[in-house]
Amino acid sequence: MDLLIKAAKLLKSKAGTYSAEMLSSQVASQNAGMGKKYVDFMVGEMTAKSEDMTKNRHKYMDVTGSVERGDNAIHAFVPKEAFFLNAQNLVKWQPVTGVKTYVVKVTNMFDEPVFRVETTESSAVIDLSKIDMKDDKQVYILSISSKENPNLKSDEYALKHLAKDKTTIVNQQSTELKKEFSEESALSRVVMASFYEENKLILNAVENYETAIKLEPGVEDYKVAYGRFLQRNNLADIK
Repeated sequence: MDLLIKAAKLLKSKAGTYSAEMLSSQVASQNAGMGKKYVDFMVGEMTAKSEDMTKNRHKYMDVTGSVERGDNAIHAFVPKEAFFLNAQNLVKWQPVTGVKTYVVKVTNMFDEPVFRVETTESSAVIDLSKIDMKDDKQVYILSISSKENPNLKSDEYALKHLAKDKTTIVNQQSTELKKEFSEESALSRVVMASFYEENKLILNAVENYETAIKLEPGVEDYKVAYGRFLQRNNLADIK
């Protein structure tokens, strides 16, 4: 993977995109390790040239932007049933015009609070370290609201710990996959996002896409791949 990461850094054009042919050739030159299928998928996302892709490129890039909405309309990039693997999880939502402070709350099935935080950002890390992480049968409810206007809120999202047997496998595979990268990079983060998406860990995938874009904000392809991921998982409606 080292050659691919170095090549990605060198192949940025002035427009912030990659050469599909050169990037694909770099992928083809890699050993068929565990990460190759995720790299292949990522390259397909970043180099798609269909008419729809060309037409909607900027729409895919803009899905995380600020929006104006009515009551009950804070839109989080969280599936209705979200599985988590670790205690710390990033939650991201579309910022709403006029909202200064958001309240992020997690309750158990008895409506007892297990986590609460206020933030002026459009994301927050929820800390579930105080719950029983060994119990994969419990369901927790996540919601986001405006502090100034509690009626302006998100849907309620069910949080479930990944099944114990699946957790062991995913942890082993993610460790092996990370070993194939010689350094932290936006590209490796996008590849990890593909891995987590395949394993239904959407929160982890969102976090990795967000980190990739922060690492290299000038690369449009990462933003497009993120937008397509959100649409593919019914987390964004791109028209």
